[in-house]
Amino acid sequence: IYEAATGLTVREVSFGSALWSVHLNGDGSRIAAGGVDNRATVVRVDTLETICAVTRQDAVRCVALSPGRGSRMAVGGFDRAVGVVDVATGLVLFERPTAGTVLNVAWSP
Repeated sequence: IYEAATGLTVREVSFGSALWSVHLNGDGSRIAAGGVDNRATVVRVDTLETICAVTRQDAVRCVALSPGRGSRMAVGGFDRAVGVVDVATGLVLFERPTAGTVLNVAWSP
């Protein structure tokens, strides 16, 4: 994670596998990542504690944390489905199949 004004590294976060997508929530306290290990993970930036980790059927192509504190995570990928996960519990709140690979997810404020 870099400071935009200076370009200096603020924090390095490792997820242990190649990533397709990363997303920092609005207040900068959480970072989500998804990649080739079929996992979507949310980590606290200050402690590097894993808050939530969900395993999908195939590689995770995209993740997005909900506006504000990032209490929900949208996930999509090569499993041809888009889902919404409650970050506090790890429960999938919504999942819908799609006709192909999900290349991007986003929240509307």
